[in-house]
Amino acid sequence: MKDEDINQFITAINAINERLKVVERKLGIEAPGDKPVSEHKPHLPKVVDKSPQHAPTPIQAFEPKARSGQFLGTIGVFFFVLAASFFIKLAIDSGWLTPERQLGGAILFGIALIGVGFQLKASDAPYSSLLPAGGVIVLFMSSYAGDLYYDLYGPGVASFAVALIAFFSIYLFLKFHHEFFLVISVIGTYLVPLFMYRNSIPTEKVCLYFLVWAALYSVLAISLQRRLLIALTAYLAIGVFQIYLGVDSRGIHGQLELGIWFQAVQFLIFGIAVGVFSVKRDLPLTTAESWGLLPVMLFFYTVEYAMLQDYAPASAPWIALLFAVVIYVIYFIAKRILNMGSLESSPMVATFVGVVLFHSIYLELLPDRYSAWFGVVMLALLYFLKSTRFSYVRFWPCYFLIYGVILSEYFQILSLAGNHMTYEMSALNLVYFAALFFAYNARANKDGSFLLLLFAMLQAMAGLNRISELLTAGPTDMYLTSGLWATLAFVLLFLAYNVRDQILARSSVLLFGIVAIKVLFNDISSSAPIQRIVSLVVIGAMLYAGGMLMRKINSWNQEA
Repeated sequence: MKDEDINQFITAINAINERLKVVERKLGIEAPGDKPVSEHKPHLPKVVDKSPQHAPTPIQAFEPKARSGQFLGTIGVFFFVLAASFFIKLAIDSGWLTPERQLGGAILFGIALIGVGFQLKASDAPYSSLLPAGGVIVLFMSSYAGDLYYDLYGPGVASFAVALIAFFSIYLFLKFHHEFFLVISVIGTYLVPLFMYRNSIPTEKVCLYFLVWAALYSVLAISLQRRLLIALTAYLAIGVFQIYLGVDSRGIHGQLELGIWFQAVQFLIFGIAVGVFSVKRDLPLTTAESWGLLPVMLFFYTVEYAMLQDYAPASAPWIALLFAVVIYVIYFIAKRILNMGSLESSPMVATFVGVVLFHSIYLELLPDRYSAWFGVVMLALLYFLKSTRFSYVRFWPCYFLIYGVILSEYFQILSLAGNHMTYEMSALNLVYFAALFFAYNARANKDGSFLLLLFAMLQAMAGLNRISELLTAGPTDMYLTSGLWATLAFVLLFLAYNVRDQILARSSVLLFGIVAIKVLFNDISSSAPIQRIVSLVVIGAMLYAGGMLMRKINSWNQEA
């Protein structure tokens, strides 16, 4: 190799070396200095990103999310419970095992589920609590079956067994202390009467188990500080017992009486549980918790009222009214005990009481003859509530009920005709007109209130039409109607002129237009010439006077 070629090679190597140094400096790598080229293989520099947002995350032990796999585990526990129910019932169907051995096998299976749950507790306590919950269900099922399904022992032994399982459940809860255990055991336990159903089982004996379960799970829910779990238990207790009571018991006097009293006792237990929670923890119901309890209260009311209506139809609405009073008294006492001016549950309580009053008074007790006047009462109540601290935002369901009654009766009396042409109906029309007009006039900002005025004028027109038909006979009533409508329009326009209300003025002009159309296309089409002349002159004079007032009203915009 020539010297010139060697020099070019060395120059190229030095250029590459300089470039590598530049790259190393940019990467923050300490340059190794000028060294002769070694025979070792070159090592690529390790790129390290020192920016904090890309700092490497330290490796941690895997911890599953709280609800990871819960669905599959719950289904698995359900299969365990279903298998136990089939195992218990197998002796009846086949007879190859005695009931005692069959029941013993179920008890051992339940204990095995609890034991496996304890073994898995160290690795995953929340998920492992599903197995003891299933074990509790199987134990309750075994006790239930031995007493009511196989009749192996009497009520005394059954009561002791149920109480023992209940205390054992509290112990298990204190060990696992997780809502998975409580939710699964509540749902499964209340399904026991449906899994082990037999026609020959007396309902009175089933009540014992429901009472123990209601007390047990209320205590556990208070311990877990989850009031909504009380609501879940109440749903299941009331719903499953009603299913168990069965459609066949409808009309059976004794069964209905038992159902009415026992459902009331269950509701009382859960109500006491909610109250004890609030007082013990000094925590009144939150807004979310109170609205979560409303469906179960409505569910209980529906179930109870259906049985009351079959048992004592005449007394059912009055008992419902008494129940509404009791609920409000409980709320009032709770407010006093907690020493608070208003509780967050007040909108829920007001809604429930409102629904009960709406159903028992408006739909059940009130005769149709007086329903329209009840709408007037609701109008007065609406004005009263709006003058208090009864906020629309918080108590909108109550306002919804009030507006529903008012609108229903509004259209009811507006549409009645024929034999309803009475002075009472006319008075109702005018009362609704006065109330709606007063509501319009009381609004501080009257923008967008044209619809309110329109509803008021429709009632006034209907009332004046009924009055004209009552005062006159034959075809002359249509002339009196037109005259009364025109007079109303003129009065409203004159009032608008004095109070400088353009919305009211436009409404009266609309009414004038309706009168003009009625006179032209209805009144004078089939009347005598004299009647036509008088009608046209009178209505024309009113229209002309109204036009003069309207011109002055329109000049307000120009002055502004």
